[in-house]
Amino acid sequence: NEVVLETLTRFTDQLVDLLHTILLHERDSIGLPDDLVSHGLQVSLDTSEATQARYLVAQGVAEVMTATLFYRNIADYFSLAPLLGGTNPSTGSALAKRTTTSLNAATVASGDYETIFGLTPVGKWLLLRNEHAAVAGWKKLLEFVEAIDFEALTSDVLGSIFERLISPQRRHEMGQHYTQPRIAQSMIRWALRQPDETIADISCGAGTFLVEAYRFFADQGLGHLDILDRVYGNDLDPFAVQLAAVNLATREIFKG
Repeated sequence: NEVVLETLTRFTDQLVDLLHTILLHERDSIGLPDDLVSHGLQVSLDTSEATQARYLVAQGVAEVMTATLFYRNIADYFSLAPLLGGTNPSTGSALAKRTTTSLNAATVASGDYETIFGLTPVGKWLLLRNEHAAVAGWKKLLEFVEAIDFEALTSDVLGSIFERLISPQRRHEMGQHYTQPRIAQSMIRWALRQPDETIADISCGAGTFLVEAYRFFADQGLGHLDILDRVYGNDLDPFAVQLAAVNLATREIFKG
């Protein structure tokens, strides 16, 4: 867990630093696309402010990483090709085309998960950057994701990575605090006593408490869909909600 977390964090930190610089340069020289600016405003991030623009870039990098991690997680279930399909894209446009082709194929094969595999304008824009270092950074990240042994991962890796991508200032502004899974597990085991109970976490973040509640209900013999009917979450940050959805979806994956 720690090796995967540290490696993914290193790759994503490098991408965020580089792509933030690229975004600021393009913003000041030629302007940003309207759909990118509009998406930022929809998630309460103003691209004219450097700190908020960096957080938007961090969300975009984490979004692509989340989608590709989930792709890799279900690849064996649905006989999906490698993320880059054996290709070696040298431009941002080729990289974006190959990546979105894989994600679209996963949506069709699984018959679900459109909200995970469908990238927002910021995710697509970041993949399209043609700078050599950006393309190389994305390829390093995707190649590492392809090599991960998901059966060996047991911790809330997605939530931990997301936490490390967010600046302390941004976490303070949004009141975000990520609880360690072992603490969440203790609190859930104290709070939930019966398999017919329901849990609602109104500031769920990446879903750490919801995942521990899922585990509790699974130990009581409930099936995947029955558990999802008992587990509810909400958060001010739309991307955190997406991570919570991914964390819950990956507890059981099946065709159809």
